[in-house]
Amino acid sequence: TVEAEESRAAAAKEAEESKAAAAKELEDSKAASEALASELAAKIATLEDSLKTVEAAAAAAAAKATEELETARGNIAAAEAARELEVARVAAEAAEAKAAAEAKA
Repeated sequence: TVEAEESRAAAAKEAEESKAAAAKELEDSKAASEALASELAAKIATLEDSLKTVEAAAAAAAAKATEELETARGNIAAAEAARELEVARVAAEAAEAKAAAEAKA
């Protein structure tokens, strides 16, 4: 009948519109996913760059600390040598004074 035919045509049209809407929604979802993936890739690249910067700064700080430690060790060694030299000087002066006193005696 005409009513059945019109009903079938309306149902077919509705199905076609629903299919087109679903296809558009799928395409939009795919585009959004690709945009999100691109954004995440950019963030990951930024984080990797930041990590490299932090690693380089840490390496530089470690090198500086090592250099400062070596300098401190050198300063300690020099101070110890100066102290030993002073002890030897005082001992030499005492020996000289003792020798002078013995020579007078």
